Amino acid sequence: MKNKSALSLMELLIMVLVFLLAAALCVRVFVYSRLKSADDELSAQAERQAQTTAELIKAAEGDFAKASEMLKDSNGMKAGTAYGANGELLEFEFSENWEPHSPFSAVHYSYLVKAKKKTEGYLGTADIVVLDVSGKELYRLTASWQEAKK
Repeated sequence: MKNKSALSLMELLIMVLVFLLAAALCVRVFVYSRLKSADDELSAQAERQAQTTAELIKAAEGDFAKASEMLKDSNGMKAGTAYGANGELLEFEFSENWEPHSPFSAVHYSYLVKAKKKTEGYLGTADIVVLDVSGKELYRLTASWQEAKK
């Protein structure tokens, strides 16, 4: 009788170990899936902001100063800064929740969208880069528009 109960106990312990191993593998897969999902969401948001910046630049017909006036933060202040000798650089700052905010506010940015303009003949292009606070590139996009004849 003792041998039979000891065998049943061993079988039970082996089954518990098998289930624990399977559970550990499932937890690992779920954690990886969650991390991958968060990374994909960040990439998608960076892509959306780059596309929004490209559309703002196109709507402003390549005028970065005008484009910087178009995007406002929650206080109604412009969220973009155009600078450079001919206004060929544009930056938009965003909080960690991707809310635009003024570069003059006390809040430090978490994400930065930078655009650099190049003009060749009647074709204007902007290289748009989305960076996180550490300077890591999240997304890059090139936008083009037709320059007005001068």
